[in-house]
Amino acid sequence: MKRFVALALILVMSLTLAVASAGSWQTSPSGWWYRENDGSYPISAWRKIDGEWYYFNANGYMETGWLHIGGNTYHLSPSGAMDIGWTRVNNSWYFFNNDGEMVTDTSVDGYYLDETGRWVENEQPSNILKASGWYMINGAWYYFYDDGTMATDAWITNSYIGYDGRWIPDIAWNAPWYYGWKYINGYWYYFTADGDLLTNTWVGNSYVGDDGRWIPGQTPYWY
Repeated sequence: MKRFVALALILVMSLTLAVASAGSWQTSPSGWWYRENDGSYPISAWRKIDGEWYYFNANGYMETGWLHIGGNTYHLSPSGAMDIGWTRVNNSWYFFNNDGEMVTDTSVDGYYLDETGRWVENEQPSNILKASGWYMINGAWYYFYDDGTMATDAWITNSYIGYDGRWIPDIAWNAPWYYGWKYINGYWYYFTADGDLLTNTWVGNSYVGDDGRWIPGQTPYWY
């Protein structure tokens, strides 16, 4: 019996230490940062979190978009995760190797990438079907309209498509848990306790526009 209790205590302590060792995402109007379990945070460094690579700048905030570092070019999705494989950026296709480095002046899967890394043909890679509807590409879901264009920053039924065309699965209309300030694709939004997005109004001393985005620099009339 004593041995059983001792083993149980060891198991509980192990689980507690495992939880305690995990860091947590933190946010502020300046952006996202990652708090380590000891209170520190990564600065000018890569950090692998939940299987994805993120880069934090000199101020400790998560980077998104293009990143030039160490003589290499990377692209970080709006979520901050490093892109790998074929990735569409501003209507052009690029290819990033398994280390996240952009490939230039070479052919990948039979498609030539110029010195800027952009695929030079005026077509989509062959693994992207030219038809409307949902398609999974490199592990992410995208939606294409009837004319073949990719949906971006749009709602398809109850699914939200980000600025890079990827479906963001944890955003839904009227989700009761989606409450307060939320940082989505580089912008701040405010959701009510019912999950409704506020527009054209003041939230405290912060103003959100007709698209729901926080507009920095606006001064409340009562100031």
